[in-house]
Amino acid sequence: MDKTTKEAWLGNRNSLSPEASAKRRQINKKVMLFGCLPVLLFMVVALFFAFSEGESTPSSPRTEASEGRKDIQYIPGLSPADVYLSLEQREFKTEKSFNSEYGNLWTSTHSVVGIDFRVVVFSYNVENVVSVQASAMVDPKEKKIVATKQFFQLVSTLPYENASPEQAASWVDKNFDNDKATTEIGGVTFTMIAPTQYVRMLLIDMMPAKKLDE
Repeated sequence: MDKTTKEAWLGNRNSLSPEASAKRRQINKKVMLFGCLPVLLFMVVALFFAFSEGESTPSSPRTEASEGRKDIQYIPGLSPADVYLSLEQREFKTEKSFNSEYGNLWTSTHSVVGIDFRVVVFSYNVENVVSVQASAMVDPKEKKIVATKQFFQLVSTLPYENASPEQAASWVDKNFDNDKATTEIGGVTFTMIAPTQYVRMLLIDMMPAKKLDE
């Protein structure tokens, strides 16, 4: 290292010779250039991956679940909107949850004095329905469970392909207290669950109809 370079590196800035001052300015430029290159490179790489990730991220629940699952049986001719929009006309409130891995839920709820109603629609996309589960719970101090029968009859009349609303409503009426009763109507399975005198549930899906195990 020559004298001028040594002075530029180690000397006091206020006492540098003109040659050493010029040398230090050259050194500072190189340090700034090479010091900034890693930072700039990191920023370029980060922006590249952020852009790539943004392009692959679904823009909406419809896009996210449009492919659905190929091995799932959907209730023919029935969409989530067919269920929750009908309920919303009857003062139900609907919460929607979308998950591309575990499926989508539309949960519609409504309460009156002594009764809590709930209908949950499940699917892997937003255009079809895998299952509909309706439930009602009563406060025994206010209501008896029979007061919920009309609600279950309403849910049973869903407008799917080959549906028979009258047959479905009649079946619910006859099996309202028949725990785990099951039947098929138009290729769709209905299961009534009556575990206690305070709770009723109705499951509608494409599973084969058979008596559930005790």
